[in-house]
Formats: sequence, structure tokens, C-alpha cells
Amino acid sequence: MVPTEQSQPSGRDSDEPVVYAPLRRPSMPPEPGLLIDAYQILEPIGRGGMGEVYRARDTRLGRQVAIKFVSEGFEGHSEAAARLDREARLASSLNHPGIVSVFDVGSWQGRPYVVMELIEGVTLAAALASGRLPVRRAAEYALQIADALSAAHDAGVVHRDLKPQNIMVGPEGRLKIVDFGLSRSVPKALAADAQTVVAEFWTADHAVLGTAGYMAPEQVRGETADGRADQFALGAILYEMLAGQRAFHGDTDIQTLSAILTAAPAPVAGLRPEVPPILSTVVERCLAKAPDHRYASARDLVHDLREAVEQQVLETRGVPHRRRQAASRMRWPVFAGIMTIAVAVAGGIWGLRPSGTVGPDAVALRQIVVLPFVNITKDPADQVFADGLAETLTSSLTQLERFQRTLRVVPASEVRRGLIASVREARQAFGATFVVSGSIQRLPSLMRLTLNLVDARALVQIGSRTIDFAAGHEALTQDT
Repeated sequence: MVPTEQSQPSGRDSDEPVVYAPLRRPSMPPEPGLLIDAYQILEPIGRGGMGEVYRARDTRLGRQVAIKFVSEGFEGHSEAAARLDREARLASSLNHPGIVSVFDVGSWQGRPYVVMELIEGVTLAAALASGRLPVRRAAEYALQIADALSAAHDAGVVHRDLKPQNIMVGPEGRLKIVDFGLSRSVPKALAADAQTVVAEFWTADHAVLGTAGYMAPEQVRGETADGRADQFALGAILYEMLAGQRAFHGDTDIQTLSAILTAAPAPVAGLRPEVPPILSTVVERCLAKAPDHRYASARDLVHDLREAVEQQVLETRGVPHRRRQAASRMRWPVFAGIMTIAVAVAGGIWGLRPSGTVGPDAVALRQIVVLPFVNITKDPADQVFADGLAETLTSSLTQLERFQRTLRVVPASEVRRGLIASVREARQAFGATFVVSGSIQRLPSLMRLTLNLVDARALVQIGSRTIDFAAGHEALTQDT
């Protein structure tokens, strides 16, 4: 909507943040071919409530980037500039493959701009325009979003305006969160329970509240809000991906906000019976009216979503129930073996500084990738177990994220989607610090599982473990 000095909430259900501001004289937009500093404007690619985005070419590095300008009419507004500056600073402080990267900032004709990575693809809103998503894809998307939110919250950043319009779906289904303009930074020491004032008044007649339909109840009431408000928004997004309709929707913004405060959405399982109970539970918990009834942290939410994705992978591949039970019985020895490696990473190996880590005092994010396991004997009966190992081991490793805030495990769905099969590919695609690879081999009287831990940046194997499953699935292990 176009804000005016006397503007009030529109009579429609808007996807834009609720913004009030004085109307200002518009300026000429950047034209294709215009050179701004080192960036040559190519074409406009989108606009939002207070920003316009253009595709541009970085003439210094020969790459294409995205440049976001303060919208016409806001170029002289100091708080609009402050919002863009805050977006740049907060986004650049985060290091996660699911969060847009910021390269540069500047100003042109009084219009501040920020230079970001160019994401080829569409917004999640555009992807949802044709209807609901397959259950497995919805679960994988939600997992990627939750994992990125967990990294942001660990860094003390709460997004506060998460919605499908602020999530880009790139090649091979990889998601990135953009637009941190309403985000707030809080001390890292308080990140787990930090609170931030959502109704922040910039001037007497200018307020930003968020986006109707995805705001948590505490945001609607103008109360303090922490990372659990982002959980509520993710719950609304997951509901929309699964049900094909919004959890909260009214004819006007006011009606939508009222529904968030007082109404309960129709159970997603009732609208789509094939949705598994674990996903229904995730949605219900994220959409709880009281923050204390949601997840204690985004890390806990990530754990449940990984479980949901793992279930969907097994069901999609048609794994018989008895095979799933057998895999479940094998999981505890596998868990013990992988936890040994994980503890080594978190303990002794944690002290290693892989090549490329900057600064002796820097706290580097450890990206761990679990590669698909190789079925050495090529027995089709064992392939299901081999295929499921990546999900199982990834899920087990993820539990360590609760205790090591600089540990990040790349979702198995992203590894599978990217067809990542080697240490070099994992390093190139995800910036992997450590890679777990391995194989299974059926021998006459046992099944042998081999796990290898590799320093991905130095390309050096730093640990290995062999687990032999005898009759009855008893595990005999040895280290090398």
C-alpha cells in the first residue's frame, strides 16, 4: 500500500508490514545501464513496502548481485534508511546457507542501498500460489527455515517479519530467508530467552508492527516478543504449505489480527488426512497462543522437523513396516557410534582450527555434512538401510546442536537434493567443516558399517569407526 500522512489500515488483507509514514516527493528510479559505484543496473526484479530490488552486475568481480534501495518517497526518511542499514548489519552478521548474504552498502541520490547475493528462483509465496505442496516437500522446506532461524536466534537476531514473501526458493529447492528490515539484535548471552519490543515507533506517526497473518499474538498486542514469535510465523507458513490456505485470514487486516488473538485454525490433519501426526503436532505447537506453549528454542523445533522428514523419506521410498522396525533396532548401535565421532568433534577435534578459519579468537561455525552411505555389496535388500543412514545419523548428530552453539548439521534433504556425494562437493556446496562418510557391507555372518570423519577444508581423515552387526543386531566396534 502507499502510505500517507493520514493513512489508516487498508480494507484488504495485506501481505505488507503495517507501515505509516509521511508521503514524500518521489525520485527517478534507477534505469537499466546506470552505473552506481561498481554496480551496473540491469533490471528491476521486485519491490516491497519500503524497498525496491534490482538485478545488477558487479563490474569488479564480474558477478550478478541484487541491490535493494529504499523505496521512492522514503529516500529522505531517516528511519527508512536506518531500517535498511539495520537489515544489512544484521544479515551480514549471520553465516548460514539459508540466510541471504550481504556484500556491500552505499547511497545513491540520497537513497541508501544494500548489495546482496542474487537468488535465482521465486518467493515461497509464488510457489504457494498454485496451491498446497507435497507433504514431504513442505516438511523439508519447514526444516530449512527452522534451521536458518535457529542460527539467527543463536546469534541474537529475531526476524519478526517471517512470511512466504520473505523466503526465496532457489535452484533444487534450497530456501533462503531475506529481508531482515524488522529484525532486532539482542545480546548473545540472552539469545535463548531474549525479548524485543515489536511495536517500535520510529516517529509519532510512523510505526512498524509486522505482517498481518503471520504475526504472533504477543506481536499483535504490542507486547515483548522473542524467537518464539518467529516460531509462530513458521507454524503459519507450514500450515499454509500443507493445507493450501492460511491459518488466519480475514477480509481486512483487523479481522486477521483478531483471528490470531482469538481463533484456532482448522486442524491441518482434518483438511489433509495424509499429514503425519508429527507434522500436525509441530504446527499446533508453533501456533500456540502463549509463547511458553511453543518450543523452548528453534533447535528443538529443528529436531522434530528432522524426525518428520526422516519419516517421510522412508514412507516415500515404500519401506515396509518390518524393515523400518529393523532399521529402528539398528539405530541405537549406529547412534552410539556416531555420537562417539560427534563427541570427538565437540571435544578434542573441537580444538582444531581447520584451514581457512580466520582469527585466533574467532568462534567459527562448524558445518557438518553426512554423505549418503555406499552399499558395497550392491544387495538391493540392503539399499533401504543404506539410504536411510544419512537421515538417521544426521538426526542423531543434530542433537549435539543443543550443547554446541557453533555446531550446525546440514539437513540430509539438502545433501540428497544437491546430489552431494564427495567431501569436495560438500565443502563447495555448504562450506562444510567436517564430513561424515561411510559404507555398509554384508558379510557371511554380519553387517559391517564403516564411518569416517574428514576435515573437509584440509581434506584429511581424522577419525574412523567400524561397527559390525552380528545376529540379533549386537554391535562390535573398533576404532582406527
